[in-house]
Amino acid sequence: MQIEAAILHSFVDLMDRIGYETAHKWCEVLDKVRDAIGEDEQLR
Repeated sequence: MQIEAAILHSFVDLMDRIGYETAHKWCEVLDKVRDAIGEDEQLR
C-alpha cells in the first residue's frame, strides 16, 4: 500500500505543477490514442 500511495502522491504533485489545462490536454491526447488503437484492432 505504501508504494501505491507514493506513486499517487507523485502523480498528484506532477498534476499540480503542470496545471489543469495541460493535464486536460494530456487526457484529450490519451482519448485520441485509445480511439486510434481501437480502430487498429478492429481492422485485424
